[in-house]
Amino acid sequence: MPLGCQKCSTEVRWLRHKKTGNPAPIEAAPSPTGNILVKGDLYRIATPEEIEKAKRLGIKLFLNHFASCKFAKSFSKGKRK
Repeated sequence: MPLGCQKCSTEVRWLRHKKTGNPAPIEAAPSPTGNILVKGDLYRIATPEEIEKAKRLGIKLFLNHFASCKFAKSFSKGKRK
């Protein structure tokens, strides 16, 4: 279920990396500049070849919200209180 970013309200889904299991805020809406493949509640970063193939086949690609949120730096661990 998508949630809104606490700072900019963009809808994100908290997904886990396929290999590491680490959570990340992945934007709920596909992006023409995306580099993330999503399957269920897992994500992984696509290779340049996979990105080109996905675009040819119409497969949706997504962005990590930290890459696009203008408030991303405010979420860094060093800034938390």
